[in-house]
Amino acid sequence: MASNINPNSIDVTFPIAGVDNASQGFRDNYTNIKTNFEYSEAEIVDLQTNVLLKNALIGEVLDNDMDGAVIKNAEMLNMSHTVMDYGTIEGVVEIDVEQSTYGKVVVGATNDVNLNFTNWPVAGKYSKVVVELLVNDAALDVLTIPASVGNTDGIQNYNNNEIRFNAPGTYVYEFFTIDGGNTIFMSDLTQSRNNFYRTIDSSIGVEGDKQGMIAFGPNTLATDNYIYMCLADYDGTTDIWTRTVLNALTW
Repeated sequence: MASNINPNSIDVTFPIAGVDNASQGFRDNYTNIKTNFEYSEAEIVDLQTNVLLKNALIGEVLDNDMDGAVIKNAEMLNMSHTVMDYGTIEGVVEIDVEQSTYGKVVVGATNDVNLNFTNWPVAGKYSKVVVELLVNDAALDVLTIPASVGNTDGIQNYNNNEIRFNAPGTYVYEFFTIDGGNTIFMSDLTQSRNNFYRTIDSSIGVEGDKQGMIAFGPNTLATDNYIYMCLADYDGTTDIWTRTVLNALTW
């Protein structure tokens, strides 16, 4: 914006030395000086309220909340994101998107973590958050995701909003939305979308099974290892998996 401060409104040639000067000249200069001070105050307060700052102003707390303002045509260098360590969680963990776009969670003693996302931006804005999950007991630990999460086809060990794990370790998932969290998309950043090593105990399969999937592994109802092929999408009733036994072969 253009400044309203006008230094030319001050008559620097007044008063003239050795001349009887009218008092009106003093009054005009004082008025213009006061007016410029008022403009200065208003513009400084406006800057203090609205500009981005590297450090907090004296007596203030640094707050660079952009409140949805657009930054465009900018080159970003050496940028980072805040990491929120939620610690050990037993039950529900509130992933606050306003606080951090990367959250770390350790599965607690009750062996389950239920994700709940809060404070997504309004519909029409793209936003994402990454969740890192430390699994200690693969046999018992369970991750429950909200029903609003879609795009779960091929997510390993997903069934009816629950994810189980093949082994202890760190698992990282990305979630994003463009409609304020009504629909959330999910990606697995640490595992292939196809879990080839599985135990398939029913030809009907489980939710998330898709035509064209293949797998291999033991069957808990038998001692043999099998190669499995999925011939249709899971619907809860149709036999979709076929299998053939693996012979004991060597090199």
